[in-house]
Amino acid sequence: MNITLETINDLRERTNASYSEAKDALEQTGGDLIDAIIYLEKKGILSSKKVQIKKMILTKKLNLSLIQWEV
Repeated sequence: MNITLETINDLRERTNASYSEAKDALEQTGGDLIDAIIYLEKKGILSSKKVQIKKMILTKKLNLSLIQWEV
């Protein structure tokens, strides 16, 4: 099992997981990227990250809309 920084960063980019979450997922799955993504989904890490990102995007859009109305 050879987990490189490149593999960890690749998983982080694909999933928006933290460094420690990505590293742990790769360690638990023997370094397999696809299995690590599935592992993160099963642990609920991906869904919560997606929700956080969607909330952030929605908040930014809402703030932009409010700014446009104030002008």
